[in-house]
Amino acid sequence: MIFDKVENFALYKGCHAEFEQVEEFLKHVSEKTKPGRYELKNGVYANVDLVNTRYEGPLEAHKEYIDVQVGIVGEEIIEYANMSGLEIYKEDISSPDKDLYFYNCPSKTSFVIDNAHFAIFFPEDLHKPLLVVNNKMSEIKKIVFKIPVEK
Repeated sequence: MIFDKVENFALYKGCHAEFEQVEEFLKHVSEKTKPGRYELKNGVYANVDLVNTRYEGPLEAHKEYIDVQVGIVGEEIIEYANMSGLEIYKEDISSPDKDLYFYNCPSKTSFVIDNAHFAIFFPEDLHKPLLVVNNKMSEIKKIVFKIPVEK
């Protein structure tokens, strides 16, 4: 997992060949960017989401994709844990292309994502997004890049 300021994203381009197109797309994102799915190259896509924060949710992970999550408007708490030694308790099978697995974990770390910060979650990184900040639900706009795992 990587957590840093958006202005430092270029430091991480060497982690994956497709991070360069993420950086380029971020240059054109603003509060006015419309929600929806944006197809990029090489199987990479970006979901711009307008969603509500919540008080609780499951820790999730993805086997097929790396997530790059960036705030656009508002803020959310994301909890993080490494899945080492943990077992899946539920797989989202609501659609055939879902790459979403849920875990129970006794220990986790949390941080705030806003329009100045991003987080990168690799397949071994559990994350629980969209948690409330200051105990108050709010609507946020964020972007989640999905980058296929190199096999």
